Amino acid sequence: GDKDVENASAKALGQHDAELLLSYLTVPYLRIPLVVSFFSSEDCIHLLQVPKLQALLDAVLFEPGSFLPARSAELEPQDVPASAPELLGTPHHLLLHELC
Repeated sequence: GDKDVENASAKALGQHDAELLLSYLTVPYLRIPLVVSFFSSEDCIHLLQVPKLQALLDAVLFEPGSFLPARSAELEPQDVPASAPELLGTPHHLLLHELC
């Protein structure tokens, strides 16, 4: 059952890889390329046999992210940290933003 899947996930992903993957999930604008790179390596491609790790990759790729209305698309943040955090969104999906 679900317990077997959890055990398979834990066995498939060693401590080092688990920590690396978790650290990648904390980086909003680099998350997609880092996680895709992680799973595309020869050492980790087999991990995608685990349903929970498939779901994780799916969630990373298709997370909608913060929406940026079209009227704000040409505006840029003027300071760091941004005094207008709504400008840190994208008018499209994060994956589309990554590909364009």
